[in-house]
Parts: sequence; structure tokens; C-alpha cells
Amino acid sequence: MGAKLKMGLMAKETKTQKEHRTKRKMNPKSLANLKLWEKGESANPKGNHTGTPHRSTSVKKWTTVESEFPNPIAKQQERMSVRDAMTLAMIGEVLLNKSVAAYKALNEEEFGKTAQDVNLSGNLTIKTFAELALEAEREMDESER
Repeated sequence: MGAKLKMGLMAKETKTQKEHRTKRKMNPKSLANLKLWEKGESANPKGNHTGTPHRSTSVKKWTTVESEFPNPIAKQQERMSVRDAMTLAMIGEVLLNKSVAAYKALNEEEFGKTAQDVNLSGNLTIKTFAELALEAEREMDESER
């Protein structure tokens, strides 16, 4: 009986939750599964197991594998790494299909992202807190007159 009562209390929804559920046609029982985490608490407190490789490790592993791939520039099969094949495919996309997106990706890969200059013009006056306080006091005095 106590477990049923506790589940009933957990599943009770607020007015905004009910409005949200009815708009999205959500199952009312799904609200019982929602839990707010306390500060410092985690959904995965133990984290990844020791020795679990990061995604970047897997990417490095598989992009260095060598195999036969079509070279779109030389128009023949060549032995190369997956990374080289991906780069050649992007170069082929730029040359054959005139893809601007592929060109930008290649350019950023080689030279890094392009810095964007921002030009600002105008006057900037920097005032201390004491100067601002004096101005405010003068304005108050003038408004009282």
C-alpha cells in the first residue's frame, strides 16, 4: 500500500506539466520517470569503465587503416588510408561538383578557420563609479528645482 501511495505522489503532475502533456500527447506515466538531479549528482556516477576508448581513438584507428580506394583525380584504384581517401573524395567533390562546402571544409582543415574581423567605430567614454554617482546626484538636484 505504501509503495502505491508513493508512486501516486511521484506521478502527480502540475498544471503546466498537464498542459505540456496534452499538447504533445504524452503518456502521463512518463512523468513518474522524470527525476531532477541534485547539484553534484550524476546519472552515471561511475563513468566509463577503465580502458574504454574515447571516440577520437576509434576515429584515429579506423582512418589510418589502409585499403584500395578509387582516386577521383587519377581515376584509378590506389592503396591509401581511409583518411587519404576521405580527403581525396572531398577534393574530387570540389573539382567535379564545384562544392563550396567541401572547399571550405578542406580549406579549414589545412589552414584553420578564417578569423573574422569586426570593425567598431564611435566614441567610448569610460567613467568611474564615483563620477557616475556625482552625475546622478547632480541630476537629482536639478530635478528637485
